[in-house]
Amino acid sequence: MLIRKNLFPLVLAILMLAGFLVLTSCSKKPKPTPAQVLDNQMAATRTAIDKYVEDTERADKLMDLLEEVEGALAEYNSGFEDMVRDFREAYTDFDSTREDLEGLIEDIKASTRETRSKVLDLHFRMRDLTTEDEFKKIVKYEADAIGASRSVSSGEGGSDGSY
Repeated sequence: MLIRKNLFPLVLAILMLAGFLVLTSCSKKPKPTPAQVLDNQMAATRTAIDKYVEDTERADKLMDLLEEVEGALAEYNSGFEDMVRDFREAYTDFDSTREDLEGLIEDIKASTRETRSKVLDLHFRMRDLTTEDEFKKIVKYEADAIGASRSVSSGEGGSDGSY
């Protein structure tokens, strides 16, 4: 009887811990992919354009430019995954040379610079179609979309720190 009284709090604590673990593991949603985050941010940007730009002709042009931004970022993200895979394969290959790896890193950097340049060009074309007030209301959504795209904004490796 004495053992049962002493075990009850321990058993209760174990059951509570098990219940907590089950609840927290079931309630966690999987982390969205970079493509899903980009899609969500682009949708928010489109909504902002619809909401804040009353001139339909300018809004349509902004939507076209935003589609180009989205395409550039999606292409970059897809290509980035391939480049990281190639780098990891080369990195683990005994026969790879330092020059091989440096060449792959330079390819990643060049792709990042090219995409950043394209996105900046589109950004300023979009800015030129807006008033200052419209721009201030829309740009935060566009910036979030760009930030969601791997690391075009920073020029570094993957958002997860990978190379």
